[in-house]
Amino acid sequence: MMLVEGAAPRQHVRCKDKVETFPDGADTRGMDIDPTIPNRGHERLHRVSGEFVDPGVESEFRADALDAHLHLYSQVALLIAVGLSAFAVLDLASLGPTRAAACLLMARLGASALVLLTRHRMLADPAQFASTAGLDLIAVTQLVVYAVVLLACALRPEDASTNAVSVAVLVLGAMVLVPGRFGLQVNIGVLALAGFTAVSVLRYDDPALPLLPLVANLGVAVLWGAAILRITNRDARRRWAAVRAGDRANADLERELAESDRLRAELQTLAREDPLTSAANRRELLRAADELLGERRRGGRVSLLLLDADGFKSINDRFGHAVGDTALVSLVEGARSAVRSEDLVARVGGEEFAVLLPDLDGEAAVRTAERVRRAVAAAAPEGHEGLTLTVSIGVASAEPGDTVERLLARADEAMYRAKRTGGNAVEPASGESGRTTAPAR
Repeated sequence: MMLVEGAAPRQHVRCKDKVETFPDGADTRGMDIDPTIPNRGHERLHRVSGEFVDPGVESEFRADALDAHLHLYSQVALLIAVGLSAFAVLDLASLGPTRAAACLLMARLGASALVLLTRHRMLADPAQFASTAGLDLIAVTQLVVYAVVLLACALRPEDASTNAVSVAVLVLGAMVLVPGRFGLQVNIGVLALAGFTAVSVLRYDDPALPLLPLVANLGVAVLWGAAILRITNRDARRRWAAVRAGDRANADLERELAESDRLRAELQTLAREDPLTSAANRRELLRAADELLGERRRGGRVSLLLLDADGFKSINDRFGHAVGDTALVSLVEGARSAVRSEDLVARVGGEEFAVLLPDLDGEAAVRTAERVRRAVAAAAPEGHEGLTLTVSIGVASAEPGDTVERLLARADEAMYRAKRTGGNAVEPASGESGRTTAPAR
């Protein structure tokens, strides 16, 4: 009885008296599934064939295996084609220059051409031979080769034992070396066995012929081939599944590491920046100021501008907090447009901002503050071009022995003096010169 290839994917499956259900719910309770594979259901192996139950996974495996063994399969096909043609010499020696020899020669050349054509298509489009159509073409090619061999057995006068050994070696080699589905390979082997039996009965009219032992030996060859094919199927697919699981784990790990790096970068950004305006936050301002003051003790210069938005509460009350947030963003953009790339714009809190100026002091710092004041007044919030935001600015330059707190306190005192004058003004710290105000409006 021929073995019918079953194992449809994603189904009800009986395994050690236990029914398992695959997603599509088709009922195949007679299927026997290998329960030892620790993979997900779609990577289970059929207990008989050793192939994956899921046809999609099986197709992926065959594509990878074909890529890995394409050269081997190509050489096997070439060897079969050359061997089929070369045995025509033995045909001629056995049959002589007869019509039978000519017919057998034509059959051999035709089968060799088909083998070479299949080999050519495999090399040209390997992916096709991981699909059902490609495997069916290989199966048809095998059947044609077996038919030629059986024709040679029928026409040539060798004894039955010699032909039985030849067919057994051919069947066993094809099952092990030629790619194909397990059930189809076994069925082709059984067909070869039946064909040889029919040829032996018709060809050798000898009552003393030990036909049963010859057929039994050929059947053993088919069974051996099936057993070897099953073992190699299972081992190759288990290794492939393990590698694929490792690849998945590595990909998951890489994604997790990338996500971790992204979150770390976001946290580092949040630790340095104000999320609304993208200006530096107070912590970053204090760190940078402390570093610059350390350089000031070694002879460097540093100044600090402290900015406060004039009448900001009325903007929130009149237009809403969303417009107020937009106004703060435009304030930072205006301030950045008026300072150097090395200057640090920071949000101290609420509507209060600071600009840290390395290598500037005195009149240069006041001139920078004036540029900032004008730039902020000219930077209208997006979508509210009629809204004008002004700032009051206090300027303080570092003195010998200054700390960050003292520098901030002097700039803060100067900024409040600027607000008391009516706002939209630049006021230097006590003892420094350079007060400026906006033109009367």
